[in-house]
Amino acid sequence: MKVLIVHNKYRQFGGEDTEVQSESRILEANGHIIKLYERSNEEITDAGLGRVQIAWETIWSRRSYESLRQHLREFRPDVVHCHNTFPLVSPSVYFACQREGVPVVQTLQNYRLLCPAATFYRQGHICEECVQHSLMRSVVHSCYHQSPIHSGIVATMLKIHRLLGTWKHKVNAYIALTEFGRRKFIENGLPANKVFVKGNLSLAPQLNRFDPQNRHGALFVGRLESEKGILTLLSAWRDVKNLPLRIVGTGSLHSAVKRMIETHNLENVELVGEVDRSEVWRYYQEASVLIVPSEWYEGFPLVIVEAYSTGIPVIASRIGGLQEIVRDGETGLLFNPGDHEALSARVRWVVDHPLEVKTMGERAREVHDREYSAEANYQQLLAIYISVMASR
Repeated sequence: MKVLIVHNKYRQFGGEDTEVQSESRILEANGHIIKLYERSNEEITDAGLGRVQIAWETIWSRRSYESLRQHLREFRPDVVHCHNTFPLVSPSVYFACQREGVPVVQTLQNYRLLCPAATFYRQGHICEECVQHSLMRSVVHSCYHQSPIHSGIVATMLKIHRLLGTWKHKVNAYIALTEFGRRKFIENGLPANKVFVKGNLSLAPQLNRFDPQNRHGALFVGRLESEKGILTLLSAWRDVKNLPLRIVGTGSLHSAVKRMIETHNLENVELVGEVDRSEVWRYYQEASVLIVPSEWYEGFPLVIVEAYSTGIPVIASRIGGLQEIVRDGETGLLFNPGDHEALSARVRWVVDHPLEVKTMGERAREVHDREYSAEANYQQLLAIYISVMASR
């Protein structure tokens, strides 16, 4: 099978870029021929694109349309798999695929089709005003890049393609990352028969078995941003004295996190910062639990799958799809988002129940091997490809 993968890279490498690489590798490993059509947000700076040109590219990129049609004629793929098309690839690529008679699969890595900010999160709270009222709410609140103009561009793109029926008729299948995500998209207009569920794929490196008896401490891996619940995590640690916490990552709240650690004398908290992926995997092996205190509708955090693959359970917020990925009492524990007292209570339970935590870690590894391994993910992806090819 030939698969053309379409992706618009972000300036900062992240989970979506990792997913593109991982899926490409697993498809190639199973004998499929892969070609990547990629554009990057670096073009905006490098080419000095003006605001009007960016707006037009976001709504309809003639360059992407013509270029992709050329790739389709030369490569002749069986299926096109789009990951991120925002902003420079644009929805024009769906029309190019239809023109050339090639079915399209689109992974829904975020909520961009429903929310111009892509997060359903605003000023520290879940916000669904754009689906409950109008996309213009994003302009009023300056949701994208804190700019009414930029928000207006995204809202206009979404509105135009809703009117054109792009999302309903130009895409053959969507991949939602969780059942929660699938319901959200169906409730807001996507055809139910076109939305499949498949979690993200993380290719874990070959790791030496680490003695569970030597695991100790909690781990946070992610961006230091308010929606990730990092401040809730630190507030919880003011009541946790006998379990060290290692924080891996950086972001806009890095200075605030550092000040909070110093102000409250959190001696058992280590702010590591950004490190190489190989170092992150070592931290997984050394930790006894991963904490994901997010306060927004996460897509599918790769850190959870990575933690499961190394045999450690996860404490996560009871919100969105996290409630599906982390099975309370089986592969981890859940707490209400933003509730630092509930989080600290969960952490203390982990400290007091080492045998139960070890069992949760073993179950997490079993779930990973059964549902989130490379082979399981590949079989799910292949079934979706075959489905859209058969219905073409």
